[in-house]
Amino acid sequence: MSFFRTADTSLIELLERHLCHPLQRLIGMTNFRLAQVATGTILATEVLADVLRGKPPDTLSQVFYAYLFYYTVLGYKRAERDAFRRLENGLANPEKNGVMALTFRILVICVTIVLGLIMPVSNIGLMWSIGALAMTFWFYLTACDPLPPTKSKFRVWLESLGQKPSPVGNK
Repeated sequence: MSFFRTADTSLIELLERHLCHPLQRLIGMTNFRLAQVATGTILATEVLADVLRGKPPDTLSQVFYAYLFYYTVLGYKRAERDAFRRLENGLANPEKNGVMALTFRILVICVTIVLGLIMPVSNIGLMWSIGALAMTFWFYLTACDPLPPTKSKFRVWLESLGQKPSPVGNK
């Protein structure tokens, strides 16, 4: 289990250092918003692909997509609020170090790999592997700690475009 914990922690720190924090500084998007955008895009792409393939919707896939949409796209505000509350109190992210979270992330990655192997054979494999991939993005991105809220570089730049030049004094 220590190998998995080390690999999991390294992946979270890599995402935090090289993806989440730089994006938050640049455009102001927290890792929770990034998880929402990534999973929403994956789910929308899969639904669009089903429509373009002419695949009739079945109840199982509709329930599955609705659950993933609710959990990942609409549920990010609560997770973000809880993370900022933890940061204010100086507490660690339980998703980062928890044994259950680690076990679940490993399980989701294994399911994603297995479903990716059966994907060429079955449409159900494609549906479930896309969902597992979306959940993997969600769990790893929400395990990262966001930076404290500040103005992004992009917002500062936009605000600088709207400012009037400072007056020059008469000498």
